[in-house]
Amino acid sequence: KVLMIVESPNKVKTLRQFLPSNYTIMASVGHITKIADTGLYNMGIDPNDNFKASYVVSPDKKEIVEQLKKQITGADKVILATDPDREGEAISYFLKKFLKIPDNKYERVTYHEITKRAVTEALAHPRKIDMDEAISAMTRARLDKIVGYRLSSIARKNVDAISVGRCQSAALKVVVEREEEITNFNSKKFYELYLPFIVDSDEYMAKFMGADKKEQSQL
Repeated sequence: KVLMIVESPNKVKTLRQFLPSNYTIMASVGHITKIADTGLYNMGIDPNDNFKASYVVSPDKKEIVEQLKKQITGADKVILATDPDREGEAISYFLKKFLKIPDNKYERVTYHEITKRAVTEALAHPRKIDMDEAISAMTRARLDKIVGYRLSSIARKNVDAISVGRCQSAALKVVVEREEEITNFNSKKFYELYLPFIVDSDEYMAKFMGADKKEQSQL
C-alpha cells in the first residue's frame, strides 16, 4: 500500500486516473504547520537561541493531520509529492516530522505537470528531502515573523495597514530614504566655461576650473 501526499486537493482526482489502485492519494492543503504565536513579541522565535522557531500544527489542519496519520499507519510506503519549490520542500519536511514518518518509509518526488508521463518519470526517480531548500523556506518564514510581527502593529496604528512583511518593509525604507534625500537637497548653480583659441594654427580649448583664475587646464 502506498500513500501519496500532495498539496492541492485539485490534484487528487487527476492523479487517481492513472496511478495504480494500491495508491491512496491525499492532500495536505498547503502547510500543515505554523510558527507559534508565543514568546518575545508573540513571534514564536527565540533570538537568543540561534533564532530557533517553535512550530505547531495549524488549528485548521488538525483534522487533516489526524486523517493522514491513520493512512500512514496502514501504508507500506509514503510518497511526499508536494510542489517542486522551496515551500513544497518545507511542507514535505514538516509532513515527515509531524506525522513521524520513518526515513526508510518515505520518498520525495517532484514533477512539473500532472500527466501520466511526468508523474511516472518522477516516481521512477525518487529522492529524499532537500534540506537546503526546506531551510530556505523556514528562514523566509522566520524573517516574515521577525519583521512583520514587530512592524504590523505599528503600521495598523499609524497608516491603517493590515500587515507588513520582510520585502515591502525594506523596500519602503529605501523609498523613504531616497525621498528624504530629494527633499533635503540644496540646489546650487553650476557653470562650465570653455575658451577656444588658436596658437600657431593649432586649435585649443581651455576649460575654467574652480574659482581661482590660475586654475586652468588645456584639453
